[in-house]
Amino acid sequence: MRYRAFGLFNQNVSSIGVSLANPDMKLRHKRDLLIAGLEAGINLYEVDSSDFQAAEPLGQAVDSLERAQFLFGLRVRAYSRLASAATVLDLVQEVTEQANLEFIDYLMLELPARGAVSADLLKGATAAKSRGMVRFIGMTGQGPEAERLLKSNSVQVASESFNLASPWSQRNYVRDLSAKGLALIGEDYFPALARDAPAVRAEEEAGQRGNWLARLAEKVVPGPATLHPAYRFLYEVPDWTAEELCLASALNEPAISCFLTSPDDAATLNRLAAVVDREIPAYIPAQIEMARIEYLKSAGL
Repeated sequence: MRYRAFGLFNQNVSSIGVSLANPDMKLRHKRDLLIAGLEAGINLYEVDSSDFQAAEPLGQAVDSLERAQFLFGLRVRAYSRLASAATVLDLVQEVTEQANLEFIDYLMLELPARGAVSADLLKGATAAKSRGMVRFIGMTGQGPEAERLLKSNSVQVASESFNLASPWSQRNYVRDLSAKGLALIGEDYFPALARDAPAVRAEEEAGQRGNWLARLAEKVVPGPATLHPAYRFLYEVPDWTAEELCLASALNEPAISCFLTSPDDAATLNRLAAVVDREIPAYIPAQIEMARIEYLKSAGL
């Protein structure tokens, strides 16, 4: 694993982090992710206000580590039902107690697409920070509300979408946030436009296991194709998956401290963690840039 500075806060963070906010994943599988992540040297983990059951096993997994050796974040969604500042404080208290930790490193506020963030939500986050329950307040989202929070110095961390198709406006915005001293967490490194529909073939699914499995496989309907033609080449690079190439490309952005991953299992996490030390094929960066130009032109951006 490789590490980067977490903003200007005199702490290093692994190049990739892990989101444990998957309500469909069983708790034992989240434990497996935690173990695999720690063994791979990953030291940033995040839970969600609507799904923080992994806080307890996280606390158990890092019990032997010094507190400064890892980062633990809590994300609060834009339309969360946290109705008052006291409720926010109660949430932070509950999560820290489950994790058996004294504090949460960052409380990430997801800004609404329209309008202002709840005054009570911001008040609660500020109170949690002043009481030492939270080290940093973060935001994800852009617009007038984000600008207001930046001008008032209310946030110290930001989470932003960044990938191989990001236009210059997004790239410059991320770099501007970094220049302001914010710690940046990257999201959406594997965008929908680079994802192919799952190819389901009866003969591949069934193999030699019987005709009834073949008939069952024939009934499986692949999801909608979102892959943009410009990115078809991602599926033709030997020894690389499209997701691995997307992550390797995103990791070239020095303004972002850590990219958040949401792996389905420990094997996938290990594969993504290995990308950090891999060298992307020499001819790929030029293809990625040409594909980005083609995509942005077709999208009118």
